[in-house]
Amino acid sequence: MKNIDILTTLSPRQQYEIRRWFMLTSALFCITLISCSIILIPYSVTIYALYKKQNMLQNQVAPNKEIITVHTQLQKEYDTLSHKQTKIAHKKTSSKNPYEYIASIATAQKHTICIQNIRQHKKDIEYTIVCNTPALATNMIEILHNTHKFEQLALINLQQQEHGFRCVLKGKIS
Repeated sequence: MKNIDILTTLSPRQQYEIRRWFMLTSALFCITLISCSIILIPYSVTIYALYKKQNMLQNQVAPNKEIITVHTQLQKEYDTLSHKQTKIAHKKTSSKNPYEYIASIATAQKHTICIQNIRQHKKDIEYTIVCNTPALATNMIEILHNTHKFEQLALINLQQQEHGFRCVLKGKIS
């Protein structure tokens, strides 16, 4: 068998074209490689510098990690408490808050009147008091009616007990 030399089978013109194509491709590859490295090296240097700076800052902050965790925990607690506080303020100022009505009942009562039970359902209110005389109950009805927070107040039930009278008052919230 004879060894076949591929290059010798080609004409000199084809050998020159192959050599020129190889040199041009190699040159273009080198130019592309150099231009990519010129473009990417500054970015990689910047990333490396930022990575080193991040490590340095983490090492500086490491002793204060407990303080940071406590701070974030306190910040979360503060946020939840402020949210709850705004809810409470909203409930205080809402029209459905029974505090004003209970406060007016508490200010209308005398020292001889004791409130046993207050029940509210939508606009209806019913409360039970214990007083010494039925006149104190009627006085309380007049006082509450004058506050303009209650309507149609009436004495529904009056029972005599050992320590006084048990009165059930019923009305509507205005």
